[in-house]
Amino acid sequence: MRIDDYDPINPLDSAVGDRIGTLARDRLLAAERLLRALEEFVGRDTGIASKVLEPEDKEIYLVPPRFVLAHVPDIAAPVRVNHASRLIDIVEIIEEYGGYDEPDQWKELEELALRNV
Repeated sequence: MRIDDYDPINPLDSAVGDRIGTLARDRLLAAERLLRALEEFVGRDTGIASKVLEPEDKEIYLVPPRFVLAHVPDIAAPVRVNHASRLIDIVEIIEEYGGYDEPDQWKELEELALRNV
């Protein structure tokens, strides 16, 4: 499904926005990779994204996709897509996702998604 015409919720005045600002100062390249991945997520079909949860008219995806992070840990973000209101927002910033702990992290991400739909 294409979501490039949905409106992003501006995170600048939120905890997520503060976290992105801190990352941009402390880990510039990681923040850049995350922002690029978020732009690519919005600009392409969600059919190739890693869907964490899909209740009713809301979905939560992991950005960058799970298959990218499984072997190379990096910064990530669960992203909520609300089809009813046509809004996209970042739920949280995950400092390091992937690697050997990825299966356990995925379970935690599913629980986080359930709390945030």
